Amino acid sequence: MRRINIMVTILILLMGLLTGCSTNNQGQPQPQAQEQPVPKDLKTSYPLTLVDDVGTTVTIPAKPQRIVSLLPSSTEILCASGPDSSDAVG
Repeated sequence: MRRINIMVTILILLMGLLTGCSTNNQGQPQPQAQEQPVPKDLKTSYPLTLVDDVGTTVTIPAKPQRIVSLLPSSTEILCASGPDSSDAVG
């Protein structure tokens, strides 16, 4: 009985490993989105209206004075982006 349990466990792990290595695109690479470089001299004017990937429109009425970060990893990214990055939209 113990040997059957070990074999079933190995089979389940092997199936999980092989499933994780499968591709949905039949081996064809998916096209990557081309990111446009943001010029350093780009100035943002307010009110600023943005549309996200799902179509939600957000209007920012004035230049933000503070940023609230809920995760330490987000805080690190914000600090690493530097003080000059607040003038560029990216």
